[in-house]
Amino acid sequence: MSDKEKWENPASDIPEDAVSPGAILPRPARADAGAPPVRSPETRVPEGDAPEVGIPGTRSPANDPIPTTAKNNSVDEQPSTVNSTKTFAAEAQDSMAATPIIAKPKPGRRVLGLCVAAAIGAAAVLGYQYFGPKPEVESFAACVDRSVPTLQVVDDQKLNVILLPLLNDPENIQSGLVQSALEAFEGSKGPLMQVQTVDCALVEDSGSILKLASTASDNSIEIARRTGADVLIWGEFLPEDQRLELRVNYPLDGGRAHFATDQLALKPDFGADQEAVFAAKIWSTSTVVDRLDADSMSDGMAAALEALLPISVNPKPELSLQQLGSLYHALGDAEYVLGLQSEESSRLESAIDHYRSAAEMFERYRFPADWARNQNDLGVALTALGKKDNRNQEIGQAITALQDAIVETPRSRAPLLWAQLQGHLAEALNALGTRDANNQMLADAVSAYRLALTVQDRESYPVQWGTSQHNLGAALQALGQRASDPAILEDSITAYRAALEVRTAENLPNDHAITQINLGSTLMSLGARAQNTELVNEAVVAYRAAIDQLDKENSVIEWATAQHSLGNALALIAEQEESTENLDAALMAFSLALESFDRETDPTRWAVTQNNIGNVLHTMGDRRKDPEALIAAIAAYEAAVSVLSETAPAYAERVVESLARAQVLQQTIAQSN
Repeated sequence: MSDKEKWENPASDIPEDAVSPGAILPRPARADAGAPPVRSPETRVPEGDAPEVGIPGTRSPANDPIPTTAKNNSVDEQPSTVNSTKTFAAEAQDSMAATPIIAKPKPGRRVLGLCVAAAIGAAAVLGYQYFGPKPEVESFAACVDRSVPTLQVVDDQKLNVILLPLLNDPENIQSGLVQSALEAFEGSKGPLMQVQTVDCALVEDSGSILKLASTASDNSIEIARRTGADVLIWGEFLPEDQRLELRVNYPLDGGRAHFATDQLALKPDFGADQEAVFAAKIWSTSTVVDRLDADSMSDGMAAALEALLPISVNPKPELSLQQLGSLYHALGDAEYVLGLQSEESSRLESAIDHYRSAAEMFERYRFPADWARNQNDLGVALTALGKKDNRNQEIGQAITALQDAIVETPRSRAPLLWAQLQGHLAEALNALGTRDANNQMLADAVSAYRLALTVQDRESYPVQWGTSQHNLGAALQALGQRASDPAILEDSITAYRAALEVRTAENLPNDHAITQINLGSTLMSLGARAQNTELVNEAVVAYRAAIDQLDKENSVIEWATAQHSLGNALALIAEQEESTENLDAALMAFSLALESFDRETDPTRWAVTQNNIGNVLHTMGDRRKDPEALIAAIAAYEAAVSVLSETAPAYAERVVESLARAQVLQQTIAQSN
């Protein structure tokens, strides 16, 4: 492998948040993620040592490791060896003038004298270098602060793109190319700012290009934080090949705590096709920029499809395999995001097709890192489609795709992507294990989440840690309920409470509410099995906390589900205490939930809520000897049966039994009155 090939294929990684597989799921975040992982959303940060690059006139990186900060890159001022040699020669000449010349010195002595002079000069240089005064060297962070312009966001719904030009691009080829890509279509336009960091490395050192590349890689997250960048682009222009090696960094979450990195090799004279591919790559980061609303994201993805689909139908010969892979991958991202927003299975199917086309272009053993990231997104899309349409076959395919990606992503080389893959594999295992009542799959899902948490520690990756703790709680909840094991349910409660330490009401209100709902569900399951009213009361507290955090207008299903769950908990307390104290509050909660469950669009939830309303009214009528409550219970049961007889026949049979008992009780109470 040549030096340039080493530079073209550095190790990289993408951490991304995982998708929550609990009873109520937050919207998937792609890089990750790592891996969004649009990605995914999800962090593609180069792993391991800086790549070795052969540049004429530079020392070998193997013998002279590339420093990671500007201070380490500095070269201390050294006294000239020429001056030292002259001083020694002058003193020797004065000494010789005072001594009678008997004969010419022998050549051996003259050589010896020169060697001694050179040794003394070298010793003086080394002594000054290691023990002499050191010049002040500006830190990389200070240099960035000094060179970063003040970013004025013109439109909150545009991306902030920061370009970090490197040293060997005097004609600003990078700037022109990036600007051209940003203008490829309307969706990706945003302010382009340039950060001049030339002074952050030693310009006079022939190896400074390598050093700045290494420094940019190691400090890309810090640069993006300091500049407020949604996208940070940096790279190197290779004049002998007329090629740009670009790195595109983007955050995996709105707080810019963790970043992913994509690598692109582009020609300066590329045409409109490559411009569109590059622009789509930039715009795909919008899926993880939390200040961009859903409409802006949809507009951008729709524009990406419009620009890229014609290219994919008849790709130009100048597009490389890697660029074609990026093209199909970007199409997959766009279709996936639009499919999630519209809940259209056809878009998810199209996304899967594009991801599979990208896998053919990337080739597993030629571009293993790109292939693994693509398999990650393919697995996420397959899982989403399988869960949405009850397609177990697709979920099984997702498991296979993610397991293959893990094989090509050793933890030692790309730990963050490895952790993201483990999380997404766990989600697929949990979904299929729940549908097939397969306890072994559920146990495997728990193990995969625990593996992800060995990398996503709380201090370094708090957002990912909180999400993985939530997902671990959901997997433990499913396993504990299937196995009727109180110890596993207690572990689930522990995981949910750990997640709430990070998913707080102040920082992540919607995520906080989702975790509270799942926590309440586990507390109620454990409380029902143990006949422990105290645990059920804790579930009531959790459900009410979720309701307080959720916006009914923007989170209709989540808010209604919290109300429905609250009604169940209050009804269970009334049953355990054999009282009517909580029945009215339970009836109110179920009634509020019913307002948000539409019979036409969400018939099953609507019917189940009607059944639960019937149960509460049935109990009220029995304990209060109230025939009117029983008449209302009968009406609720009949409404439930009208839907469930088609969608869930087995469940409908139980409702029919409750309906018959209510009718008998109503007649008995009416006759006694």
